[in-house]
Amino acid sequence: MRRLLIALALPLAVFAQTTQAQTTQAQTAQAQTTQPQDGRQQQFIAKFNAANTAHDGHLTLAQAQAAGLTHIVQNFAQIDAGNKGYVTLDDLQAWHKAHHHQGGQQPAAS
Repeated sequence: MRRLLIALALPLAVFAQTTQAQTTQAQTAQAQTTQPQDGRQQQFIAKFNAANTAHDGHLTLAQAQAAGLTHIVQNFAQIDAGNKGYVTLDDLQAWHKAHHHQGGQQPAAS
C-alpha cells in the first residue's frame, strides 16, 4: 500500500510543478505581449521573476522585501487590491496604469 501511495504521489508532484511553470510562463508571455516592452520593463519583469522564488507568478510581500523591491513593498497593500497576500505582473500593471492616470497626473519625464 505504501509503495502504491509513493508511486501515485510522484506523478502528482511532477504534474503540479509543470503546471506552476506553465502558469508562470503564460503570465510572463501575457505581460510581454500586453504592451510593447522597453528595456526598463524587461528589467523589471526579470527582477519580478527572480524575486518570485516559488516560480508561481505570485510575489509575496516577504519576497518583495527580500529582493529589495522597495516601490512594491511601500505600495503592496494598494497593488494587492484583492487582499490575496500576493501580487502578479497583471496586478502591478493595473496599479501602475491607474497610478499614472489618476487625477490627470502624468508620469514624470525622464
